[in-house]
Amino acid sequence: MQDIQSIRNRIDAELGKFPLYQYAFLTPDEIRFDPSLRNYCKHICGNYKTTWACPPAVGRIDQCVDRCLSYEDVLIFSTARKKQGPEKKAVYTKDRPYLDFHEQTTCEIERMFEKEGLQVYTLTSNVCRMCKKCVYPKERCRFPEVLHPCIEGHGIRVDEVAEQIGIDYYLSGYSLKFTVLFYKQVTATIQKE
Repeated sequence: MQDIQSIRNRIDAELGKFPLYQYAFLTPDEIRFDPSLRNYCKHICGNYKTTWACPPAVGRIDQCVDRCLSYEDVLIFSTARKKQGPEKKAVYTKDRPYLDFHEQTTCEIERMFEKEGLQVYTLTSNVCRMCKKCVYPKERCRFPEVLHPCIEGHGIRVDEVAEQIGIDYYLSGYSLKFTVLFYKQVTATIQKE
């Protein structure tokens, strides 16, 4: 097994290939989880019980926190897009998910991590809009391979983490979107015959 700093160095060398605004590394135990964010999800957000990316579909808050803490390291990154009035209308198809710029970038970075032999668990600040209408809870997610659960639904305040690690949360004239990517080395299992 490699040490975390060696893995970070390899990843850091590759991240320049992606259109990121800012990024930083931290460990899962450096993140303060705030279970009260679930009250926001439940009573204010409007996406609660409407999508596979949000509570309660992502599990109880204690399960989410435990899942995040089971990883070795974390990369948080943001993308920035200039605000230019209304966004382009999404093109939805039954066979292909709609992924905006941030989600496409996140998927590409996930693939890079997986090629490095790392297991990832990825959260984004985007509201899931892969389908025109989510099939939750009647059917399984149509695109689980690119589904990224909500950061806040896991009890993580992006504004606090951004301040803690010294990256921007607001940028005048731009829309910033965030990804929190938990990762760990995959341990090989030996099968007995």
